Amino acid sequence: MKKLYLLPVLAFGFSTAVAQTENKPIPKTTVLIKFAPATVFAGKIGFGGEINDGDKSSCTVYAGIPYASSFNWMIDGQKRTLTTKSYSVMAGYRLYLGKKSLQGLYFEPYFKCLDNKTSTQAEYMIGKSTMNFNVSSNYHGMGIGAQLGYQFLVAKKISVDCYLLGPEANSCKYELIAHPAGESMAWDETASADAREEFTRFVRDIPVIGNKTSINVNTDQRRVTAEYRGFMPGFRTGISLGFRF
Repeated sequence: MKKLYLLPVLAFGFSTAVAQTENKPIPKTTVLIKFAPATVFAGKIGFGGEINDGDKSSCTVYAGIPYASSFNWMIDGQKRTLTTKSYSVMAGYRLYLGKKSLQGLYFEPYFKCLDNKTSTQAEYMIGKSTMNFNVSSNYHGMGIGAQLGYQFLVAKKISVDCYLLGPEANSCKYELIAHPAGESMAWDETASADAREEFTRFVRDIPVIGNKTSINVNTDQRRVTAEYRGFMPGFRTGISLGFRF
């Protein structure tokens, strides 16, 4: 008889547990849309998103849309104006180290791909003539990185994401092409030697890989090329602003 009295109690307990399970709120997916203002100085408009399901981890995706910008850089002892455009794609997995999601210190490994085109002009004495060179470069690299950052929310809607420390390891291909404007005769040995010497000094001021490039001179086409393939270290830092949906 005691077992019969226990049946209603067990049934009530079971139904309560099921109801609590069914009524447990499903984690709400939160999306942050972000914009990195400083990327316009690197020849692109950088924007991205962060997707979070309510826990302390997020998936991130970023893209850089080409946008022509100019800046000055000291090359071969002269301040030159460079025009640059970049395209980039990046995807990461972010783990927040504190007690809250979307806020606080985080660690984020990521994969990144970058294409960059840069151009400028240079004037050199080649042989016995002063020549104005059009100089352009192409960079393509892809690699992995890991960054530490800190994100906080303002009024629970506006995100401020600070990339504090982000070392990268990339594999890249870099090529620089320089040729004089206008038409003229093919270079002789003296002019070829002058062109090689001038652009050897020119590429030395390219960060990281300047001394590692190989220089080639095509005398018939009056063209100088510099090329590098291999490892390229990188570093990511900056800030982005976002809106929470």
